[in-house]
Amino acid sequence: MHHLQLDPRTTLLDTLRERLELTGTKKGCDRGQCGFCTPGQIMSAVALHREGLPASDEEIRERMSGNICRCGAYPNVVDAVRRGGVR
Repeated sequence: MHHLQLDPRTTLLDTLRERLELTGTKKGCDRGQCGFCTPGQIMSAVALHREGLPASDEEIRERMSGNICRCGAYPNVVDAVRRGGVR
């Protein structure tokens, strides 16, 4: 058990990584602090780029729809895919 005194604004992620040095916990999109969807989003985006980038954001959303994002960062994912943020 650990007893810590923290600023109330300190996130659980930052506490685990910076104060307890438990670096297995990863920061994902930095919007919801969870990283739950990151591996699946990256794999799908890379495959999408290899197959040829869809013409519209709607097509990107459709092709990425199998990935569940807990924090709702879908607009950022679509933007990253459209701009070629993953390869």
